[in-house]
Amino acid sequence: MEVGNIGSGNAANALARMINQRVDIDIPKVEMLKVQDFAGTWSKISNNLFLCWSHISGLTNATVLTIFKINEIIDIISLIIGEESKIEVDKIHKFNDFPELYQSALSEVGHILGSHYTNALGNLLNVRLMTDPPDVNIDSGKNLVKILKEDLGLVKELSLVITTQIILKEKKIQGSFLFIPDLDKLKALLDALSEFQIEI
Repeated sequence: MEVGNIGSGNAANALARMINQRVDIDIPKVEMLKVQDFAGTWSKISNNLFLCWSHISGLTNATVLTIFKINEIIDIISLIIGEESKIEVDKIHKFNDFPELYQSALSEVGHILGSHYTNALGNLLNVRLMTDPPDVNIDSGKNLVKILKEDLGLVKELSLVITTQIILKEKKIQGSFLFIPDLDKLKALLDALSEFQIEI
């Protein structure tokens, strides 16, 4: 739970500074889930989603995944670049359908959210964690399970998932932020968390 609170809180603060608006997070949920289960309500959305993920390496291997509805991430990028969007949402089917300015901003948002989450986790545990450059995809919710398995490599029967909702009340925007550690290296992460709890 502490991992989700500090990591997502740091990422949300970074987003708030970028858009100059308040960004709230809810209490993180920590669950052991099948891929099709933690895809959850997102997989039932027929419209396209913005998916951005970064792989983390170091003491633990993990993936940080950000999900927004396509129209809502466009609203966020419009706030960042300071101009009202003229993009027709129904014409956006893949990342390259965005203008170059939006492509750059979307990649930057993904990088900043992922790296701030990772840095907060590394600082919390006093370990070095490295974040790969983000991958971005635009696809419909019905393809989410396939993307999680094929693109993110989540092929195990169960995954530990820490999910935090990101909420921009002024824009009525809500996204999901997921931290998914590799179960094969989970013990190292839990040991580091135990040491952190003993120290405090």
